[in-house]
Amino acid sequence: VLGYRYALSSLKNISVQYNFSSQLPERLLYHPLQLISGQATILNPAVELVNRRNHLISISYASHNLVKGTGLVFFSSYSLTDGAFTYSNRLTPSYTILYYLSQDASHLWTSSAKLEKYVKRIRIKFTLQMSGVYSSNQLIFNNVPSRNTMRNFSFQPKAATAFTFPVNLEAMFTAMYIENS
Repeated sequence: VLGYRYALSSLKNISVQYNFSSQLPERLLYHPLQLISGQATILNPAVELVNRRNHLISISYASHNLVKGTGLVFFSSYSLTDGAFTYSNRLTPSYTILYYLSQDASHLWTSSAKLEKYVKRIRIKFTLQMSGVYSSNQLIFNNVPSRNTMRNFSFQPKAATAFTFPVNLEAMFTAMYIENS
């Protein structure tokens, strides 16, 4: 992990981070010590499967102005996974079979933003949150390549009262769009 954080002021900061990880292929809950691939061949995962490698880059920005009652938080990240695989399992009373699916070049983008404003005159705090996720990967099953993409966007405004008496009101709604192909 390599990161850098810079304070623009006492209430504003920006940070950038890079993360690299590599892990051995997962070997759990199957017997004997082999598994069936999408091509219906027996694989020894310790020999056949490559190490999974993940690169992650993220950036964030936060700004809070207590005097004006405002706040802004932004976060975005991109992840690339190579040498990846997915699996599903079938459980029997005596053993579990893992079905191995080759999955390479998985991309994942995420972004989110939150804006807050407190209006002292009417004692209401307004919040607006937005987020988006996009992922894509390539699967190979029975030597047939396929591509999967997923998009998810959400939008959420919110208003909350901040009166001194014990009953306050809060209202919000969420609009979301999801596409998986």
